[in-house]
Amino acid sequence: MEPEELPPVAAGPDDMESGMVGSAGPQSGWKSWFGQEAAEPEKEAAFTQMRVFYGTDRNHWMEDGQAKYGRDFGPFDYGVTTVSIPREHKLAKLESPSWLKLEFREDPNKHVMVMGAERKSKDDFFSELKAMTAESRRESVLLFVHGFNVAFDDAARRTAQLAYDLTFDGAPVFYSWPSQSRLSISGYKTDAEHAEKAMPHLKEFLNDVATRSGAKRIYLIAHSMGNRVLTQAVKELFEDKQCALARCCESIVLAAPDISAKVFLQDIAPRLVESDARVTLYASSADLALKGSQKFNGEPRAGDITPSPVIIDGMETVDASGVDTSLLGHSYYGDSTTVVSDLYQLIKYGRPAWLRPALKKVKMPAGTMYRFHD
Repeated sequence: MEPEELPPVAAGPDDMESGMVGSAGPQSGWKSWFGQEAAEPEKEAAFTQMRVFYGTDRNHWMEDGQAKYGRDFGPFDYGVTTVSIPREHKLAKLESPSWLKLEFREDPNKHVMVMGAERKSKDDFFSELKAMTAESRRESVLLFVHGFNVAFDDAARRTAQLAYDLTFDGAPVFYSWPSQSRLSISGYKTDAEHAEKAMPHLKEFLNDVATRSGAKRIYLIAHSMGNRVLTQAVKELFEDKQCALARCCESIVLAAPDISAKVFLQDIAPRLVESDARVTLYASSADLALKGSQKFNGEPRAGDITPSPVIIDGMETVDASGVDTSLLGHSYYGDSTTVVSDLYQLIKYGRPAWLRPALKKVKMPAGTMYRFHD
């Protein structure tokens, strides 16, 4: 894909074209002819509302007219969430209530929060998705698959934040499999079982999105254990080189994949790189979550640079070590301004790693990889 123009290195909320939600109310301080005080002015909403489409195989229930989703499997469900992005949102920041700021509940003016989830019939879902896709200049869809220890609402929040920070011109979509959203050994084991069981569901959803959304370009992003679900589903779909997804998949981003490095190199990557999609793997030597996974599973993970990076012709491997200063160093794909800015160059402009300004080429025994400048 040819670059359209020289882009900025970073993307942020100021790049968004959408306006703010809400408007100022009537002026106060006067009385009507009938002697009544005018209504107090409505405060202008200090946030943007984003519509984020979803497909999920989580169990659901209704609460105050809104759909809620749990930790178990249920019939496949379609819908649209409304997510707030504060006017003061910072790039690569997933704003949440902070006890240090004496914030004890979510506020759309301050936090990225799910304001509601509305279930849709399958036909209505794809009708609305197709309409939103058609409104975008590039007729594009961004589809995100979350990883281990993620609740439904957090998957919606992350999808909205990524789409906003990337100034994505198209329809944001996420697939949510029934993670236990529980940081424990038992939670990890159950999530691994659920991720494997969910793969056929994502495969069908991906095929439906490719055939029914009207998208000419589809961008896929998966994180952590979500890569197990996404890569296997895409691999099976790509076995038919004429499938709809193979024809319109523009980019596949594998962030911190919690997959056996050996299995990935032998069984998964070769199929992915045969497609026309640009495949990018972000990995780190400072990812403590994947080091724990390696200890649990007994073998290196594809998202860990150590003991050696996963490199294969046709895929761009990016070393993100050092860009994430969080405790686990596992969520840099959405929490690091450096990585989000690099994703901006990749997804918005289709630029290969050697053309992205934040990266430098590094020669390794297995081949060429890329690393962020110091």
